[in-house]
Amino acid sequence: MQTKFTFDFQGWGVAALLALTLTACGGGGGSDAGSYDPAAVSQALEGKIRIGNTVAVTRDGAPPAPSGLDTPKIKEISAPEQVAPGTTVDIPLGVTTQAELQTLFAKIPGSDNFFAVPLQSTASRSGAASVAYKRRLRHAQAAPQVTAKADAPLSVRIALPVTLENGRLCIDFSVQDVTEAVSNQERICVNVQRPAPTAAPTSPAQPTAAPTPAATATPTPPAGNDTAAACFGAHTFAVGTTVEQTFDEENTFLGRSRTQETYTVTGETTFNGQPALELAYQYSGGGLIAQTYKDYINIDPGTPKIIILGDRSDYETCTNQPAAEYSFGLKKGASTTQTYTTHCNDGGENYSATNTVKLTYLGRERITVPAGTFNTCAFEQQISGQDEDATSFAITIKSWLSVGDGLQIKLESTGLDHKEELVSARINGQPVQPQ
Repeated sequence: MQTKFTFDFQGWGVAALLALTLTACGGGGGSDAGSYDPAAVSQALEGKIRIGNTVAVTRDGAPPAPSGLDTPKIKEISAPEQVAPGTTVDIPLGVTTQAELQTLFAKIPGSDNFFAVPLQSTASRSGAASVAYKRRLRHAQAAPQVTAKADAPLSVRIALPVTLENGRLCIDFSVQDVTEAVSNQERICVNVQRPAPTAAPTSPAQPTAAPTPAATATPTPPAGNDTAAACFGAHTFAVGTTVEQTFDEENTFLGRSRTQETYTVTGETTFNGQPALELAYQYSGGGLIAQTYKDYINIDPGTPKIIILGDRSDYETCTNQPAAEYSFGLKKGASTTQTYTTHCNDGGENYSATNTVKLTYLGRERITVPAGTFNTCAFEQQISGQDEDATSFAITIKSWLSVGDGLQIKLESTGLDHKEELVSARINGQPVQPQ
């Protein structure tokens, strides 16, 4: 249920590559099997195929044969027509299924092994995992990262080895559901082409060195910075408000990517019998299929704090008991600790994760990111707990929220090995300016 991020083609234009899309060859046994040695290219791709945070494992032999049933079925598959060695390729798959998907299979035609990507991850059902999923420090709660449901989109990410020579790469894909029914096999082929070398420019005459600019003093942050209240941003939760943000992200699993997040405060409603504000999110980029979800919160401007009741996506509903709280009334160095359990239901399975969150306000910091330089409130979250299988997790997250609007400017985490920095932001269509 994670979402799809855009990716960096290391100098190749994204628009140009996406304009060269190619539908599946079909059948998995076509005459076009690619031009590479099957064993060599299969070995070169070990550890380079993943869905979300889950890396494919290599198995000997061939994947299970198609069951010949109506479902599961790969109904759509596409990829860029031409790619370069050393870049990353995302291959979206549209799958029809009546049961939860269990495994995706990928095989180089003619090779004596194949790749398998588990599509269910019990260990990912933790408050820690959901932080990477939702990308907002305010929403640390339980959520599975890769769980495919009926008509669920998947996106396979392949990091092409930099050593690949020019040629044609073909891969057969299929999926298996929890009943062990196997889909049709679909083949996708891409042309691998090294960019043409460019001539080295003629060295110009040595320019005169520019004078060293005089150092300028760092502006003093606004007064009244003894608490984090200046970073609450209550106006961004007014009904009808739309906030758009673009981030540069980097993590161990997906490398570097650019992501987009938009939320609109759609109105007042109820959630689990409680009054709530509904925030409708759209999230895209980073190698995973774009999705939408809704958060249900309350705000207390007097304290001030954000109260997180739960969330709902296309696949599941999660409820925090008691509601999770994010306090902006803390003074520098002060902290709060809360334990709550997130209960989730995906329409057929119930599971839960218990989170203990220590939130500390570190004080004001002035930081520079691609979007510019901002005055911020720095927070640290230490999150630990257990999921329904008693699997323990522990992460630490540091987040910087902007003075005035309360927008996330930067985030770093240990345990998730994740980092993100703001590239641009708009509130109701108006660009957010550096401070």
